[in-house]
Amino acid sequence: MNLDIIHNSPTMEENRAEAYLQLIHTLLNCPNGDEPQILQDNSELLDVEFLETCELVAEKMAHQGGQNGADFLRNLIGQLSQLIDINDGDNSEGENPQEYANFILELLQAEDGSMNTSVIYAMLSQRQYLLNARFSEILEQVLQKLIGGENAQTIESIVSLVEDLTINISNFSGGNRA
Repeated sequence: MNLDIIHNSPTMEENRAEAYLQLIHTLLNCPNGDEPQILQDNSELLDVEFLETCELVAEKMAHQGGQNGADFLRNLIGQLSQLIDINDGDNSEGENPQEYANFILELLQAEDGSMNTSVIYAMLSQRQYLLNARFSEILEQVLQKLIGGENAQTIESIVSLVEDLTINISNFSGGNRA
């Protein structure tokens, strides 16, 4: 057994730190609007350490004159920290609040993309098991987090999306009506 290979190989913590930096780089350089899907695809990296890494990168960017990138990361930190709080909160047995929150964000993104109702219904059909009382609780929490600190026009836009989504959900024949 070659101990040099083990000794010189990066630790899991170093690998995770590198993954955080790669995700930050991807988010800073992706086309506008691709961020939710990138975050969804990398949800296993969304934790407190990722937020701390974002803040360190934002500080460095701000000191180097990259205020737009720093502002983007700090906004992202605010939004994700609220969702991570939802994930760490009340957790009924067998339920994953983050799964609900991610599903809600996907649905809102689909509503925002002005997709037709058949696409929304297909998404709802695939995850009917999430259409229950817990869904409405998490929807309320996500909505409160999304509108917190936003301007009136942004709040109006978010509320309109949620209204459209709730109409589509109420017209959907599956799920738990209660």
